[in-house]
Formats: sequence, structure tokens, C-alpha cells
Amino acid sequence: MGRARPRAGPARRPGARHPLLLVRLAPVLICWGAEDTWIPVARGHELAGLIPGAELRLIEGAGHLVQEDAPAELTAALVRFLRTAAP
Repeated sequence: MGRARPRAGPARRPGARHPLLLVRLAPVLICWGAEDTWIPVARGHELAGLIPGAELRLIEGAGHLVQEDAPAELTAALVRFLRTAAP
């Protein structure tokens, strides 16, 4: 058997744009667990800083699995964002 070739993702295609360039077309909300021990909150701030106009929402009481740790708070944050971000 031959070795499987890696799939050509955005970073592998010649002339491909960086994926973060595409998010400038729409409002961006980044929801991050305030108690995330897998990926520090500082990385959330860093990510938000890379996306012009992005909003970082820290979800209190949530770790890495925000949707499981704080589903009601996450849903409320998403609803607020969608109501204000819609044209």
C-alpha cells in the first residue's frame, strides 16, 4: 500500500488566503470559557485581536467545553450577539 497524501487544505494550496481574512465579511463573536485550563484565556484575547472588530465574550463558570459547562449563558451570549449584529 502507498502512503496517503495529506489533503490540500487552505494553508497547502498555492495562492490560498489565510482563513482569518475571510471573517472580515461578517461580525465575529468568540465565546471562551473563563476557567479554560486547556487553552488559556490569553489566547482568546490574542485571537480576538487578530480579527478586526471581533468581540470576545468570556463565559463565567465555563472551562474548555463552554457549550457543556454553561449552555444557558452561551445561548444568551449568542442570542444577544445575533440580535445586535444583524443588519
